[in-house]
Amino acid sequence: MTAGGAEDSVTIANVNRMTTTLRSRNYPGFSVESIVFPGETHQSSTAASLMRGFVVLNRK
Repeated sequence: MTAGGAEDSVTIANVNRMTTTLRSRNYPGFSVESIVFPGETHQSSTAASLMRGFVVLNRK
């Protein structure tokens, strides 16, 4: 999960809360990562978010 660091504090808090909630459930075979891209907005973080997703999905 990602967010831009320049987004409002509510959005960033929601991303962090969702990440914490999902991790606490300990679903078998499931992991979640979260990053806030400093200085980025909702729109400007799109490319970085997609690239981060590709990196995470292609880890072995």
